[in-house]
Amino acid sequence: MATDTPAQNFRLLRKFIPSSLQPYLRGLRKRLQTSERPTQEPFRTVFPYTQVHRFRQENLLRIAREIDDRAIPGAIVECGVLDGGTAAIMAFGTKRSDRPLHLFDSWEGLPAATEKDGDAEMWAGDVVGSPRRVAAVLRALQISFSRVNFHKGWLTRHFQKQISTR
Repeated sequence: MATDTPAQNFRLLRKFIPSSLQPYLRGLRKRLQTSERPTQEPFRTVFPYTQVHRFRQENLLRIAREIDDRAIPGAIVECGVLDGGTAAIMAFGTKRSDRPLHLFDSWEGLPAATEKDGDAEMWAGDVVGSPRRVAAVLRALQISFSRVNFHKGWLTRHFQKQISTR
């Protein structure tokens, strides 16, 4: 049977690692990849806090700066924050406007798969982020915490009214 989900590294080992330690071990693994570590800010700082490819990080920063340059109103919202790397990039790119940053995550790992998710059941409970690591990367980039709003829990709880009306 073909699988649509990417291969996972250390799948068996992760079963024995408490989920609260997984974000820190992920960051440690990234810090040991010194040959890939960028030197330009904010990419150097967020490197251990994101799994997103550098090209996508650069695009997020470009879009965030463009939002500020054009004075487009509104907040920055990220759903599924993990360790905060991409949220930090968007906050960094919008420092001039001081716009609010809303970060939504369960910080409990991925939910159980549904029929729509195909064979993704093996990911349930994995990919656990850490709000402490999110705070650390935002602090490292000198993002004002007066802008930051953490929303812990599942999106269906936060957006129940909007979801139920559609």
